Amino acid sequence: FQPYPSSEAPERPPFYEAFQEEIDGMGAQAGPLDVPPLEWTQVKQSLHAMSDRKAAGLDCWTVAELKRLPDVFWQFLTQLYTVIEREGRWPAPVLLVRKCLIPYAGESY
Repeated sequence: FQPYPSSEAPERPPFYEAFQEEIDGMGAQAGPLDVPPLEWTQVKQSLHAMSDRKAAGLDCWTVAELKRLPDVFWQFLTQLYTVIEREGRWPAPVLLVRKCLIPYAGESY
């Protein structure tokens, strides 16, 4: 995986310079969550409840493709979620995800 065509990352847009303090603080959370432990079957079932017609994510995986992953994937993903809940902090790259909101026909934002 190579996120950039060249060996160096592109320059950061002025947005990051203007809001660096807020961006740095995005990873801070109140602490560990007090929730019951997750079961990998619950994590798998939550995805299987999604429509295959949803658009691919930023990682280019479609729901249909994710549904075909083996149980061991769901077990490891659940372990990751368990650590995140125990530590009370998401990995920093996940916090900087960009999302484009496109309304469905007849809806507005």
